[in-house]
Amino acid sequence: MQVFYSKLAQNDYEYVDSDIAIKESFTLSKIKLMNQHDHPLFELLRGKVSIAAVDLIFYKKKKIDNLFNHRSVCEHHLSTTCGLPCACQLSGYLETGQKVSVDAVHVFWRKLDFSPAYIISDEKIDVREEMEKVTKHVLAQPESVQKSLLKKITSIVFPFKTDKKSSES
Repeated sequence: MQVFYSKLAQNDYEYVDSDIAIKESFTLSKIKLMNQHDHPLFELLRGKVSIAAVDLIFYKKKKIDNLFNHRSVCEHHLSTTCGLPCACQLSGYLETGQKVSVDAVHVFWRKLDFSPAYIISDEKIDVREEMEKVTKHVLAQPESVQKSLLKKITSIVFPFKTDKKSSES
């Protein structure tokens, strides 16, 4: 049991390091301003959506002239596959002088909030007692449910470990 808690603590540190790196990346995405994003069209998007989303919209904006000069038709590819304004929508924004609103961007590109999903309190917990409750609950289940729950718990405790068997056996 001591080995389990030791591995649990080690994985917790790895998770925290990984979580910090992800948060830093998204924080950078929230504050970074690329030269091509300095167009009034993107003013309402800066700092509110992913840089990758603004990049996709920017490159589609660059293709608008080419699209209409060759009398091509907008296929709405960006809006249907990515939830971002396509060429015909962007040309509408440009013609009217409007800015692309955050509402025109799918919520996927706006998930930059990393506030905790749960409240962290100073309340002390007894890990052994809580693990015993979990163990009792798992053991009270049918074998197929036990396997499923164990697999889920293992994936949470050991997020970087795969369940694939090594071919060396």
